Amino acid sequence: MQKLKTAAFEEMVAQPVPATGAPEDRNPAAAAGLHVCGACASSLVHPTRWEEAGDDSWQLALRCPSREWSSVGRFEQKLMDQLERELDRGDAELETDLALLTHVNVVDEIDRFARALDADAIQPIDF
Repeated sequence: MQKLKTAAFEEMVAQPVPATGAPEDRNPAAAAGLHVCGACASSLVHPTRWEEAGDDSWQLALRCPSREWSSVGRFEQKLMDQLERELDRGDAELETDLALLTHVNVVDEIDRFARALDADAIQPIDF
């Protein structure tokens, strides 16, 4: 298995980003927000690196996992605030899904244990 090299932020910024397709590919802010891919409309675009670039702007490396697209750009604080709200919403959604999945799994485990007890399938040697 090939080990992945971790690049410094400066190296990421220095790398040329090939422009493919529509102008939205080069500037995700032109789409519905920084979290939306301009090419495939996936709402899973996320930052991989970020750093303050001035009083009211950030240097940001973005990645779309749906099509393995990545880009580096400079964005104003307003867009960063919108991205942060979207990331917080996504975190809350994941936490809700995890809680539901955990609950379903525990209920299933309890049901299987109760059926095993009813079937007298659990013996002292099991403990």
